[in-house]
Amino acid sequence: MTDQTALESTGCKVLKQIGKGAFGTVFLVVESNFGIAAAKVMDLQHFNECEWEAAGKVSKQANICQYVINYKGAQIIQDHAIILMEYANLPPLQKIFDCKLTPLLREDFIKSIMWQLLNGISVIHQAGLIHRDLKADNIMFHNIYGSDQVIVKITDFGLAREVGTIGTGMTQCGTPLGMAPEILMGSNQFEVGKSQLQEQKGQNNKLDIWSLGVLFFQLLTKRYPFEANNIMQLIKTCQQIDLQNALIY
Repeated sequence: MTDQTALESTGCKVLKQIGKGAFGTVFLVVESNFGIAAAKVMDLQHFNECEWEAAGKVSKQANICQYVINYKGAQIIQDHAIILMEYANLPPLQKIFDCKLTPLLREDFIKSIMWQLLNGISVIHQAGLIHRDLKADNIMFHNIYGSDQVIVKITDFGLAREVGTIGTGMTQCGTPLGMAPEILMGSNQFEVGKSQLQEQKGQNNKLDIWSLGVLFFQLLTKRYPFEANNIMQLIKTCQQIDLQNALIY
């Protein structure tokens, strides 16, 4: 059974394929209960239960925040897993950074994007989670139907973990150039006992705040604050913490 056949067996009308990766295919579909939606189809062995649990917790709060992708349901069809989610109808933020011909972004645009991202990550943290992979590829743009308003939506909870899960904050995760220094340098300051969970909660949440800072820098300059060819070089660069840039200062 192909990915599309598995999806169609649930009653979804497949409009087109909109993405494909190592672990699955994403389709634009019409679903009887939700209308237009995105459906991620993967082999059952690649189904990320942590992603689904994290998305479920966030979706309970996402109804009050439009800046986080809302997950709608999951279903197992033979050897396939299907995750149905809200469809963001515009490309990701990374497309703007990749376009070298466009000028630097306007200040009011940057302010709007950051305000939305801060609201979105606040909802994720209120759900007791850390995203751990905030990057431009996971920030989708969306045009609200029937209006000219474009907003951002935080997506992809494949690396998200619950705050208070011992050790998960320090695994190698996310995109290296957007990683917090604590992860890059192998710090054990997040490896704490249960009596210190409150302290850990604040520190772990800061992993996402660092990534937001990297995104802010990218919005201002269209490049990363730290450039490196490998992890060791990146660690040395982070240790120097030299962010002098004529576009900012």
